[in-house]
Amino acid sequence: MRHLGPRGLVVWCWLAVSAGRSVLGGQLLTPQMQVDRALQLAERQVETGNYGAALRSLDRVVRLRTEHDLELPSRFWVTHGEVALEAGSHRQAFLSAMRYLELPGSPQDHAAAALRVLEEAEAKGTDELAQVRAVAASMDFVWVPAGEFRMGSTSREADRDEQLYTRVRLTEGFWLGAYEVTQTEWIAVMGTNPSHFAACGPCPVEQVS
Repeated sequence: MRHLGPRGLVVWCWLAVSAGRSVLGGQLLTPQMQVDRALQLAERQVETGNYGAALRSLDRVVRLRTEHDLELPSRFWVTHGEVALEAGSHRQAFLSAMRYLELPGSPQDHAAAALRVLEEAEAKGTDELAQVRAVAASMDFVWVPAGEFRMGSTSREADRDEQLYTRVRLTEGFWLGAYEVTQTEWIAVMGTNPSHFAACGPCPVEQVS
């Protein structure tokens, strides 16, 4: 590293960041390491009562999870909801608690804590949640029944993550939005707009999983 000139160092850093990693103290941090660091930071911020900063740290964890398909402990969503409540973001608290309660397998370890967050968010965030419900009521959904289909491709021209041609079985049906989620709808529910092409309310939201 010490043999790199200033220009070489800039290029090295750019390549590291482009690979989905960050540079800290001359070391590369993998996405999972970035998650661990953000969680530790959030814990310290909670200890000092800085809930707004702690919520931003936990939101960074959510973004890293989305970008890199990382696994998070199920308790994370309850913690996110608790911190959001303390930070005054009742909408986020409600959504995080629901996220936990809707996890596959219905984990019961922290269900009581998630329900407390849900109830408090509903009690304190009446106006925020009314907006969320109004948006949901205005959207069109179609029912996708249980069944089987084949997914993937055998073509050599397919992307690597498309080459596994396999049968998928849906054991339960579900509701699916009939149209793309717009930026206006996303902002009304989530409170943020992650889109690269922002400031276009009726346009589909992007930069989301």
